[in-house]
Amino acid sequence: MSTLLRRSLLSRLTISSFAFAQLLLLVSCGGSGSGPSGSAKLQSVSVTPANPSIAVGATQQFKATGNYSDGSSKDLTSSATWTSKTTGVATVNSSGLATAVAAGSSVIKASSGGLSGSTTLTVTPPAVSFKKGQTFSSGGTHPLSVVVTDFNGDGKLDIAVANENTDTLAVFLNDGTGHFGTPIVTNVQTSGAALGFIAAGDFNEDSKMDLAVSFIGGGNQVNVILFGNGDGTFQQQPAITNSAGFLAAQVADLNGDGHQDLAMAFNGTLGVSLGVGDGTFNGTTYLPGGSGGAFVGLAVADFNGDGKLDMEALDEGSGVGGTAALNFYPGNGDGTFGPATVTPIVFSSPTNIGSGDFNDDGKLDLLIGFPNVAELVLGNGDGTFDLNNAVVIGGDNTNAGLGVNVLAADVDGDGKPDAVMVMEATGTVQIALNSALQTNPLSGAISTVVTAPGAFGVAVGDLDGDGIKDVVVINLTTSQVTTILSK
Repeated sequence: MSTLLRRSLLSRLTISSFAFAQLLLLVSCGGSGSGPSGSAKLQSVSVTPANPSIAVGATQQFKATGNYSDGSSKDLTSSATWTSKTTGVATVNSSGLATAVAAGSSVIKASSGGLSGSTTLTVTPPAVSFKKGQTFSSGGTHPLSVVVTDFNGDGKLDIAVANENTDTLAVFLNDGTGHFGTPIVTNVQTSGAALGFIAAGDFNEDSKMDLAVSFIGGGNQVNVILFGNGDGTFQQQPAITNSAGFLAAQVADLNGDGHQDLAMAFNGTLGVSLGVGDGTFNGTTYLPGGSGGAFVGLAVADFNGDGKLDMEALDEGSGVGGTAALNFYPGNGDGTFGPATVTPIVFSSPTNIGSGDFNDDGKLDLLIGFPNVAELVLGNGDGTFDLNNAVVIGGDNTNAGLGVNVLAADVDGDGKPDAVMVMEATGTVQIALNSALQTNPLSGAISTVVTAPGAFGVAVGDLDGDGIKDVVVINLTTSQVTTILSK
């Protein structure tokens, strides 16, 4: 190799080494704003992406960036301390990965060097639809009432059905996947009456679910408590003093003493039985006034905003003048109620009611079932309702004259009430999520599942443990139970 060529190569190597050294110096000094210099101070922390929205069960990776006094920045994601303000909505791990737990919003914060940055993560309900699950015998004939609760204490929701014609109470235990096996049947001694309607509660406070049961028709029309044994069987207790068989009942602490009470609707009046806490009740007190018809629906809530539980009862139209009516009884907070305010209803023969703040205005509204249709009626916040502007939200369009049974419940876990509607004529079940109820005509999240004609009573609960409530429907005609599972 010539001397001239060797000098040329050495010159190139020297230049390349110098360039490489300059590159190293640039990187170490945070060239192009990519990192802080040794004297730069952390001035702020930012979290990205800004204000994202994800569905329940999904994850979101956040990034924390430190911003320094020399205009540079640095990725602090792995070294920052991450927190979620509302862990019931979303959690976040040490690497900034958030997991959506329930519908709502939570502030996600990253902290480093005494400074912090944050953003808001909105969690939306998961996309919900429904499919028919099991259909099985009700454990008797002509089932009138159904409840969903945990009867054997295993943390899984079970089903109880009251069968009128056979005076049998059937409990179906849940395997945790929403599958139910052979019924556990209790023969109820009705003394000439018929087994009617049921309501669940822990009336003797032994952490085992009990049932309040009404006897209707025939002679011995009373209410009794069945103490749960914790395995799906029961022990029948004596009748509640001065009681009559209820057509609808709600379990609530009406007098604020920490014990569960019974608010009940009868044929002709309403009544209250105050619980002692040992499974017994201080008799039954009947409320004066009202329209005096057959009360087929009952809702217990604070309808006038005074912090005390009230009662809103639905008269099917056999009372004064044969006109259907709403009866509002304001609660006094001690288990007693003020005089009734009676408001006639335009449609006749209503079936039942549910309540909830459907339009998120802080005032409770009503969901009312009638023959062929279901209506949403907005509340005025004082115990009265805008009946003149009721909105039809469901129905079977058959004009068969049979009832639509309704239930208001937060099905998808977003904190807002949804509407479950069961058409007796066709067996069609409609589940309208709150988002759909905000449109007129309805559009969006509405699921329809067809069972058999004769569908009647309805209850909801998360049967398969996926965080979304499922639906249970009983059928008067076929004496069957059908589950409708979210998917």
